[in-house]
Amino acid sequence: MALMEFADRETKTIRASAALTTGFVAATFTMPNGGTATSWNMEGANFLALSLAFPIASSGFQLKVEYSDDKSAWYQDTDRTTANPTLGIQANKIYVDQFIAAGNYYKKYYPVVADFVKVSAIAVAGTPVLVIKATKARV
Repeated sequence: MALMEFADRETKTIRASAALTTGFVAATFTMPNGGTATSWNMEGANFLALSLAFPIASSGFQLKVEYSDDKSAWYQDTDRTTANPTLGIQANKIYVDQFIAAGNYYKKYYPVVADFVKVSAIAVAGTPVLVIKATKARV
């Protein structure tokens, strides 16, 4: 069995240690020219990983990743649940990850086929502190 090989790997801190708010706030990506943006160009990459440092247990936070091909229309992951098993009806709901316990978390998104990604977080309650590092690569 061969190991996965990563090419064109790039890692950025996209959220410095700061308290979250009660509204989803997009992380900030620093561009090569020194400017900033709330989305990351995934050109040439098909793998996204997020390293999440959540040092103090609190009421937790939620994380969402959105995808776009043009930076104007954004799409979120959905999760299927059975709304009515008797009729075989499936319901889709917006998918977010929720974290409660303090710790260091690692989330992988593969394959990523969109041109741009946006990462946002929100406090469930209180003002928890969160640091996010993002890595993109071609696998």
